[in-house]
Amino acid sequence: SAPAVDAYALRLLATRKLFDLGASTQRSPSLAKLATPTVLRIHPHDFDRLGIEAGAQVTVTSARGAVSLPAEPDAGVARGTAAAHFNQPGPDIGALIDSAGAVTEVRVERS
Repeated sequence: SAPAVDAYALRLLATRKLFDLGASTQRSPSLAKLATPTVLRIHPHDFDRLGIEAGAQVTVTSARGAVSLPAEPDAGVARGTAAAHFNQPGPDIGALIDSAGAVTEVRVERS
């Protein structure tokens, strides 16, 4: 079973996006520009709790590493979760994930 979340951690949800840095997309001049930079999306409740503003640069840290990227509030993201698309231009979200773990917990702090 998944470990409990502590009061300071968020669970990382890394998802795919149709247009990314994959070979098929990048070989097509009309599709390559559709890959958008990586942004961390957090529920507005957690956004306020963390004391950050929309567009603020944040550092996301896991047991595997840290990346810095902009954060945006998103009511479509569950409370207690930080969501980001991987294989997009910008920081490599995959660098935070331990594939042997049931979940990836992250800390989000203003950079």
